[in-house]
Amino acid sequence: MSTLKTIGCSAFSGVIGGFVGSPIFLVKTQLQTASSSTISVGTQHNHNSMVSALRNIYSRGGVPGLWQGVTASIPRISIGSSAQLVTYSLTMEKLDSLALYGSGSWQNNMIGAVLSGFVVAVVINPFDVLSTRLYNQSSVDRLYVGYTDCIGKILKTEGPLAFYKGLAAQYFRIGPHSFLSLVLWHHTRKSFGLEKL
Repeated sequence: MSTLKTIGCSAFSGVIGGFVGSPIFLVKTQLQTASSSTISVGTQHNHNSMVSALRNIYSRGGVPGLWQGVTASIPRISIGSSAQLVTYSLTMEKLDSLALYGSGSWQNNMIGAVLSGFVVAVVINPFDVLSTRLYNQSSVDRLYVGYTDCIGKILKTEGPLAFYKGLAAQYFRIGPHSFLSLVLWHHTRKSFGLEKL
């Protein structure tokens, strides 16, 4: 396996996925942060549904408004994809070379998938904090001018540990996703005789 090629391909896939999915991630974030006025925290966008959110965002900011926060989404997904595939591939190679369970065994597959999920959670969490802040801010009264401004303000007001808020929840979200994706991917490829490609 070429580590550089794996990083490059998975990062490129993440860039495309992050860009294409950005408007829906924006809507998801704004809908999830909505709450009643008595307990509201942060900007409240008051969308009634996904369709009304898309309409409201478009009417306020046009097409560029739909991609508010994309600068946070692209690094988040490209780095997360790279971390996932590189960790999994390198772990599988190392475990196969140690021959503890046999090359391509389900045990190696499970260890690689669990470790990959942990690494992804740790690597992606700071980018998740940034993307949540950028996606949830008001399109009119912006607290953060951009990506680097957001990093600077978080560091100044909350300190470096703020980038790891919600890490346990992140792992319990990403861990099972990573585990299931990689285990199913491995065994599907194996069943079709594609594991050497």
